[in-house]
Amino acid sequence: MYPYESVLIVDPIVKDEDVGKLLETLKDLIYNSQGELEEVEEWGVKRLAYPVLKRTEGRYILLKFKTNPQSISTLEEKFKLSEHIIKYLTVRRELLEGKPVAESEKQ
Repeated sequence: MYPYESVLIVDPIVKDEDVGKLLETLKDLIYNSQGELEEVEEWGVKRLAYPVLKRTEGRYILLKFKTNPQSISTLEEKFKLSEHIIKYLTVRRELLEGKPVAESEKQ
């Protein structure tokens, strides 16, 4: 299992209970793939740098989790199919901890 981070931008007009349901679905998906959810941070509604799907604001949510690389494609497919998520990005955290990408690929 590897550590990952996903930043989701959720449509700001989505109700809080719908966001909670979305997060529960994502938690279940992570746990069903033998992963573990470490942290969920809600950063609130922020202005977007450019319009995305005719939206100028979005609700930012950070997910920190550990899972197998094979389950990332399933998770991102869920992100794409969700009508509430307007943008997302998933990265492996090891690459963010000060190692240059070329150096980490050599190992």
